[in-house]
Amino acid sequence: MELDIGKGNRDKKTNVCFAAASLVVIISGFAAISLPAFGQTANFVAKAQSRSETSITEQLNSTAEQLNATTEHLNSATEQLNSNAELLNSKTDQSALTSEPSDQPVSKLEQSVVKKRRPKVGLALGGGGMRGAAHIGVLEVLEREGIRVDYIAGTSMGSVVGGLYAAGVPICEMEEKFTRGMLMKHFMTAPIGVRLAVAPAFLSLKAVGAHQYDGLYRGNIFRKFLDKSVPREDKNIESFKIPFCAVALNLIDGKPYALSTGNFGRALQASCALPLLRRPVRIGDKLFVDGGVLVNLPTQQVRDMGADIVIAVDIDERIDELPMSEFEKLGSVAHRVICLHLAKVDQESLRQASIVIHPDVNGIRMVSTKRKDAKTAVAAGVAAAEKALPEILKLVGPENLTVQGKVIGSPAPEADTTKN
Repeated sequence: MELDIGKGNRDKKTNVCFAAASLVVIISGFAAISLPAFGQTANFVAKAQSRSETSITEQLNSTAEQLNATTEHLNSATEQLNSNAELLNSKTDQSALTSEPSDQPVSKLEQSVVKKRRPKVGLALGGGGMRGAAHIGVLEVLEREGIRVDYIAGTSMGSVVGGLYAAGVPICEMEEKFTRGMLMKHFMTAPIGVRLAVAPAFLSLKAVGAHQYDGLYRGNIFRKFLDKSVPREDKNIESFKIPFCAVALNLIDGKPYALSTGNFGRALQASCALPLLRRPVRIGDKLFVDGGVLVNLPTQQVRDMGADIVIAVDIDERIDELPMSEFEKLGSVAHRVICLHLAKVDQESLRQASIVIHPDVNGIRMVSTKRKDAKTAVAAGVAAAEKALPEILKLVGPENLTVQGKVIGSPAPEADTTKN
């Protein structure tokens, strides 16, 4: 029996070809089905990604709008807080400047602001020659009672006392300068009668071309005396322990100036340059005379420095009626005219004061060199300050009093328990 091997091989080839063709058909069908599905999936993912990006963008825009709205609310709240703070500060200043309690209700917030803010105390010391010794008596009482002075403005002799105190000169030392006659001796280096007698000699110097300003005294000796009275490091006003200004009148433009910088002695020489008696003092492009001509009681000047409470010390004589025989004395008419002028110019200044202390200095001449007058003026200052003390304490507040630089009623510093 013979076997047909070639036929078997042909059948195998036919089966292989059939299988391959079937595989091709299957793959082609799968491809025809899968490719569109894959394209649809890709489109779906792309669209989803686009929608996601759009959503994120919208969320970011919404968040930005919310942030802008929040910023506007914060700005509005800040403006409201600033407005409230200004209102509270305004009410605090008014309460500090008024001795009588207000009938208006005060909120708890306003009360806390008033309690925390210590009112600044300013002294306005008026001019008046020897009567200025009364300022020492006032300072003695304020210091004794622990009333801290934050600012000082002075005119003429008020600038001398105020300036020395601002520079740190002890009250007892200032009082000694008055009561021992040293200050007035340097203020008027020769009696007025002697100066008048030698005045023709000074006029003859002008005839030969000497250029001198009008007046009997130059005031240079007085300036040097004042400079020596303060510590070496305090020759300039801006270095003083207490902010200070001396008021003087500029003859060039007719305006008063508060001298708060520069040489101490020079500024006081200008503020004390009483017309006719003392020569004007040139400082820079200005020519100064006694500030009392227009501003004898510098209440506005000390308020401009930052004072909330202004204590004015008025050393003018009280204007009482006098008999006609009183004006037969030498210099009595000029003295009366000066007193009337000072009383007039001080009226507006007195209205700007929180408290007025008016020592009884009647009978003390401005150019007096008597030690008795100095002692009388100091005692008058003490008496007047003690009389005004209850009102001063009411304005300043007992919680703001100090003793040797420490606030009364404040908690004592904790003891250092660290062992060496």
